[in-house]
Amino acid sequence: KKLAETIRRRVHGEASESESEEEQEDSDVERERSDDEDDREPLPRKNMPVVPMILKTKTMSQFDMLMDEVERLQEVHRCRIVIVHGGLGPVMPKDIVHAEVEKQYGYCPVYAFQVGCLPEAAGQASAEKIDIRRFNVFTDLLADVEGRCVKIRETKRLSRYTASLMRGSAPTASGL
Repeated sequence: KKLAETIRRRVHGEASESESEEEQEDSDVERERSDDEDDREPLPRKNMPVVPMILKTKTMSQFDMLMDEVERLQEVHRCRIVIVHGGLGPVMPKDIVHAEVEKQYGYCPVYAFQVGCLPEAAGQASAEKIDIRRFNVFTDLLADVEGRCVKIRETKRLSRYTASLMRGSAPTASGL
């Protein structure tokens, strides 16, 4: 049957079924590509300071609200604030394990917003020297994150300044 249909289409000068399907698929793929390009977020700049954190909240709406505010802080302070791990409910031992892994790359506290901490997690955090910061007011949490951004930017600025002094500039009159 398929062969007969193909011959009939050729005789009458119609596009074969497979060709029209391929053309349709190609146009669908083109549309999907253009849609994907519009939805893409720009990549972060290179050598941008990174502020990692683990976030635990009581409800999903709180988590979403804090994520939106974190994005706003990123734009204001020109640094990347990464929520390495997050979730709902109290701080659990697995959250501390995530903080331990991230600790190898730098300081990563656990932010607990309107939630408690299980005793096992608190013991594990004190043994591993992981900082658990509890907040009940979101502006306090955001102020803490903002303070970390400012400190990291200042540290980076000072290290660039120190490097510029070490580059071989001539000593000053005082010999420094």
